[in-house]
Amino acid sequence: MKTLLLLPNSFKRPGTIMSVAGLLLWCLTQQDLFDKLLTDRTASLYWPKIMVLSISFFSFLFGFAFLVFAKEKVEDEYINNTRLRSFQLAAASQVLFFVISFVYLFLFKKEPSVGYLLLCIIVFWLFYMVNFHVTLYKNKRRFHEE
Repeated sequence: MKTLLLLPNSFKRPGTIMSVAGLLLWCLTQQDLFDKLLTDRTASLYWPKIMVLSISFFSFLFGFAFLVFAKEKVEDEYINNTRLRSFQLAAASQVLFFVISFVYLFLFKKEPSVGYLLLCIIVFWLFYMVNFHVTLYKNKRRFHEE
């Protein structure tokens, strides 16, 4: 069976490295750990903070996309069905997340922050990844027990 719009399995390793490194760099930069290096214009390596934040965030995002859209080693009808169900459940959870968060924002009259927008992007993909891999793990374990 041919699956469309999936990357080769070899994209999983670079995706893992990019997403972990991007998230770590983004979090460290948000905590101002590189503040002295990023604000010192006389340093040999001067990058504006917004540039480092952008590169690290998009590194995380593209790495996560590589993980999500990479094929499994064995790609069959069952994997495609599990992938579809995981996408459906992730979409339902994101709608629920939006409803709850907008009600919260409306009740407490708060404006969404950058962290909230980041969370909105990540919730869908994180929920998809967790659901997809947990389902595969449980079924593989159940198959080996029989």
